[in-house]
Amino acid sequence: MLGVSLNTSGLVAKLLMNGNANDCSGNGNDFTIVGTPTLISDEYERANEGYTFSNNQYIKNDTNNLINLNSDYSILVRFSYSGHIGDTRQIINIRNTSNNKGIAVLESWNPTYSGKLYISSSGDSGSGSTNTNGSFLTGWNTLALSCKGDVISIYLNGLFVGTTTRYDVSNSVVRIAYWNNNPTYTDKITEVLLYQRAVTEAEYQIWRLNSQLLEA
Repeated sequence: MLGVSLNTSGLVAKLLMNGNANDCSGNGNDFTIVGTPTLISDEYERANEGYTFSNNQYIKNDTNNLINLNSDYSILVRFSYSGHIGDTRQIINIRNTSNNKGIAVLESWNPTYSGKLYISSSGDSGSGSTNTNGSFLTGWNTLALSCKGDVISIYLNGLFVGTTTRYDVSNSVVRIAYWNNNPTYTDKITEVLLYQRAVTEAEYQIWRLNSQLLEA
Protein backbone atom coordinates (compact mmCIF):
# COMPACT_ATOMS: atom_id res chain seq x y z
CA MET A 1 0.00 0.00 0.00
CA LEU A 2 3.03 2.24 -0.02
CA GLY A 3 2.73 5.20 -2.34
CA VAL A 4 -1.08 5.29 -2.18
CA SER A 5 -2.65 8.40 -0.70
CA LEU A 6 -6.08 9.93 -0.52
CA ASN A 7 -5.77 12.83 -2.95
CA THR A 8 -7.91 15.94 -3.04
CA SER A 9 -9.75 15.08 -6.25
CA GLY A 10 -13.44 15.41 -5.50
CA LEU A 11 -12.84 16.67 -1.95
CA VAL A 12 -15.80 18.82 -0.88
CA ALA A 13 -15.05 19.48 2.80
CA LYS A 14 -12.48 18.51 5.40
CA LEU A 15 -13.15 19.17 9.08
CA LEU A 16 -10.36 18.73 11.63
CA MET A 17 -12.40 19.95 14.62
CA ASN A 18 -9.45 21.88 16.06
CA GLY A 19 -11.29 24.74 17.72
CA ASN A 20 -13.80 25.41 14.96
CA ALA A 21 -15.80 23.74 12.20
CA ASN A 22 -14.03 25.41 9.31
CA ASP A 23 -13.44 23.58 6.05
CA CYS A 24 -9.71 22.89 5.66
CA SER A 25 -10.02 21.75 2.04
CA GLY A 26 -9.76 25.27 0.63
CA ASN A 27 -13.28 25.04 -0.81
CA GLY A 28 -14.82 27.39 1.75
CA ASN A 29 -17.54 24.95 2.82
CA ASP A 30 -17.42 25.90 6.49
CA PHE A 31 -19.80 24.32 9.00
CA THR A 32 -21.59 25.86 11.98
CA ILE A 33 -21.24 24.67 15.57
CA VAL A 34 -24.54 24.48 17.46
CA GLY A 35 -24.29 24.63 21.23
CA THR A 36 -20.95 24.36 23.00
CA PRO A 37 -19.28 20.99 22.40
CA THR A 38 -16.11 20.51 24.43
CA LEU A 39 -12.67 20.52 22.84
CA ILE A 40 -10.72 17.33 23.54
CA SER A 41 -7.39 15.68 22.77
CA ASP A 42 -7.28 13.27 19.84
CA GLU A 43 -6.10 9.67 19.83
CA TYR A 44 -2.48 10.87 19.72
CA GLU A 45 -3.02 13.06 22.83
CA ARG A 46 -2.79 16.26 20.80
CA ALA A 47 -4.78 18.93 22.64
CA ASN A 48 -7.78 20.69 21.05
CA GLU A 49 -7.99 18.33 18.07
CA GLY A 50 -11.61 17.24 18.34
CA TYR A 51 -14.96 17.70 20.06
CA THR A 52 -17.07 15.72 22.46
CA PHE A 53 -20.81 16.24 22.09
CA SER A 54 -23.82 15.91 24.36
CA ASN A 55 -27.51 16.70 23.90
CA ASN A 56 -28.29 19.76 21.75
CA GLN A 57 -24.68 20.03 20.56
CA TYR A 58 -23.85 19.24 16.95
CA ILE A 59 -22.27 20.58 13.75
CA LYS A 60 -24.15 21.42 10.57
CA ASN A 61 -23.94 22.76 7.04
CA ASP A 62 -27.29 23.86 5.61
CA THR A 63 -26.11 24.20 2.00
CA ASN A 64 -28.50 22.17 -0.15
CA ASN A 65 -26.71 19.26 -1.81
CA LEU A 66 -23.27 20.11 -0.44
CA ILE A 67 -22.88 16.38 -1.02
CA ASN A 68 -25.05 15.23 -3.91
CA LEU A 69 -26.48 11.87 -2.85
CA ASN A 70 -27.63 11.21 -6.43
CA SER A 71 -24.03 10.68 -7.53
CA ASP A 72 -20.87 8.93 -6.28
CA TYR A 73 -19.71 10.16 -2.87
CA SER A 74 -17.70 9.20 0.22
CA ILE A 75 -17.89 9.92 3.95
CA LEU A 76 -14.88 9.32 6.22
CA VAL A 77 -15.04 9.84 9.98
CA ARG A 78 -12.62 9.38 12.88
CA PHE A 79 -14.49 9.02 16.17
CA SER A 80 -14.50 7.37 19.60
CA TYR A 81 -16.97 4.99 21.19
CA SER A 82 -17.46 4.38 24.91
CA GLY A 83 -20.32 1.88 25.02
CA HIS A 84 -24.05 1.49 24.44
CA ILE A 85 -26.26 4.10 26.14
CA GLY A 86 -29.72 2.75 25.31
CA ASP A 87 -30.37 5.48 22.75
CA THR A 88 -29.43 6.20 19.16
CA ARG A 89 -25.84 7.39 18.69
CA GLN A 90 -25.81 9.44 15.50
CA ILE A 91 -22.36 9.95 13.98
CA ILE A 92 -23.26 11.75 10.74
CA ASN A 93 -26.24 12.09 8.45
CA ILE A 94 -26.88 13.72 5.09
CA ARG A 95 -30.62 14.12 4.70
CA ASN A 96 -33.53 16.18 3.48
CA THR A 97 -34.77 17.76 6.71
CA SER A 98 -38.38 17.88 5.46
CA ASN A 99 -38.80 14.13 4.97
CA ASN A 100 -35.64 12.70 6.61
CA LYS A 101 -34.67 10.84 3.44
CA GLY A 102 -30.95 10.35 2.88
CA ILE A 103 -28.09 8.47 4.54
CA ALA A 104 -27.50 8.11 8.28
CA VAL A 105 -24.59 6.49 10.11
CA LEU A 106 -25.20 5.48 13.71
CA GLU A 107 -25.38 2.94 16.50
CA SER A 108 -28.98 1.81 16.89
CA TRP A 109 -30.91 2.31 20.13
CA ASN A 110 -31.84 -1.39 19.90
CA PRO A 111 -29.72 -3.40 22.39
CA THR A 112 -29.78 -6.31 19.93
CA TYR A 113 -27.38 -4.26 17.83
CA SER A 114 -25.41 -2.78 20.71
CA GLY A 115 -21.93 -1.78 19.60
CA LYS A 116 -22.71 -2.44 15.92
CA LEU A 117 -22.54 -0.02 13.01
CA TYR A 118 -26.01 0.68 11.62
CA ILE A 119 -26.69 2.38 8.27
CA SER A 120 -30.03 3.85 7.29
CA SER A 121 -30.50 4.70 3.60
CA SER A 122 -33.70 6.04 2.06
CA GLY A 123 -34.86 8.13 -0.86
CA ASP A 124 -37.50 8.83 -3.47
CA SER A 125 -37.53 5.25 -4.76
CA GLY A 126 -37.19 3.19 -1.60
CA SER A 127 -35.45 2.67 1.73
CA GLY A 128 -33.40 0.15 3.63
CA SER A 129 -31.48 -0.34 6.83
CA THR A 130 -28.29 -2.31 7.20
CA ASN A 131 -27.18 -3.76 10.52
CA THR A 132 -23.58 -4.49 9.63
CA ASN A 133 -21.28 -7.02 11.23
CA GLY A 134 -18.95 -4.15 12.01
CA SER A 135 -18.33 -3.76 15.74
CA PHE A 136 -17.19 -0.50 17.28
CA LEU A 137 -13.99 -0.61 19.28
CA THR A 138 -14.04 0.88 22.74
CA GLY A 139 -11.89 3.90 22.01
CA TRP A 140 -10.97 5.27 18.59
CA ASN A 141 -12.58 4.08 15.36
CA THR A 142 -12.36 4.89 11.66
CA LEU A 143 -15.28 4.68 9.28
CA ALA A 144 -15.71 5.05 5.53
CA LEU A 145 -18.78 4.92 3.31
CA SER A 146 -17.89 4.83 -0.39
CA CYS A 147 -20.79 5.10 -2.83
CA LYS A 148 -20.25 4.06 -6.44
CA GLY A 149 -23.29 3.72 -8.65
CA ASP A 150 -26.14 2.34 -6.57
CA VAL A 151 -23.93 0.51 -4.05
CA ILE A 152 -22.51 1.99 -0.83
CA SER A 153 -19.52 0.01 0.47
CA ILE A 154 -18.98 0.22 4.24
CA TYR A 155 -15.63 -0.01 6.05
CA LEU A 156 -15.00 0.06 9.80
CA ASN A 157 -11.59 -0.09 11.47
CA GLY A 158 -9.88 -1.42 8.38
CA LEU A 159 -12.47 -4.08 7.58
CA PHE A 160 -15.09 -4.29 4.85
CA VAL A 161 -18.33 -4.86 6.77
CA GLY A 162 -21.05 -4.76 4.12
CA THR A 163 -22.98 -2.78 1.56
CA THR A 164 -26.24 -0.89 1.35
CA THR A 165 -28.21 0.70 -1.47
CA ARG A 166 -28.03 4.31 -2.63
CA TYR A 167 -31.33 6.10 -3.23
CA ASP A 168 -31.88 9.44 -4.97
CA VAL A 169 -32.50 12.31 -2.55
CA SER A 170 -33.18 15.99 -3.20
CA ASN A 171 -32.08 18.97 -1.10
CA SER A 172 -29.96 17.16 1.48
CA VAL A 173 -27.96 18.89 4.22
CA VAL A 174 -25.19 17.61 6.51
CA ARG A 175 -25.45 17.05 10.27
CA ILE A 176 -22.65 15.72 12.48
CA ALA A 177 -23.50 14.23 15.91
CA TYR A 178 -27.22 14.69 15.25
CA TRP A 179 -30.24 12.37 15.00
CA ASN A 180 -33.40 13.86 13.47
CA ASN A 181 -34.55 16.51 15.96
CA ASN A 182 -32.82 14.96 18.94
CA PRO A 183 -29.02 15.32 19.08
CA THR A 184 -27.85 12.35 21.16
CA TYR A 185 -24.25 11.61 20.25
CA THR A 186 -22.14 11.74 23.40
CA ASP A 187 -18.67 10.68 22.28
CA LYS A 188 -15.77 12.29 20.41
CA ILE A 189 -15.25 13.15 16.76
CA THR A 190 -11.92 14.44 15.48
CA GLU A 191 -12.09 14.34 11.69
CA VAL A 192 -14.67 14.30 8.89
CA LEU A 193 -13.98 14.20 5.16
CA LEU A 194 -16.65 14.49 2.47
CA TYR A 195 -15.93 13.57 -1.15
CA GLN A 196 -18.01 13.80 -4.31
CA ARG A 197 -16.46 10.59 -5.61
CA ALA A 198 -16.01 7.02 -4.47
CA VAL A 199 -12.87 6.67 -2.35
CA THR A 200 -11.07 3.37 -2.92
CA GLU A 201 -10.42 0.86 -0.15
CA ALA A 202 -6.67 1.47 -0.50
CA GLU A 203 -7.17 5.20 0.04
CA TYR A 204 -9.30 4.53 3.11
CA GLN A 205 -6.64 2.24 4.56
CA ILE A 206 -3.91 4.85 4.15
CA TRP A 207 -6.07 7.50 5.81
CA ARG A 208 -6.94 5.11 8.61
CA LEU A 209 -3.30 4.31 9.36
CA ASN A 210 -1.93 7.81 9.07
CA SER A 211 -4.24 10.80 8.91
CA GLN A 212 -1.25 13.09 8.64
CA LEU A 213 -0.92 12.04 4.98
CA LEU A 214 -4.15 13.92 4.36
CA GLU A 215 -2.98 17.27 5.70
CA ALA A 216 -3.42 20.02 3.12
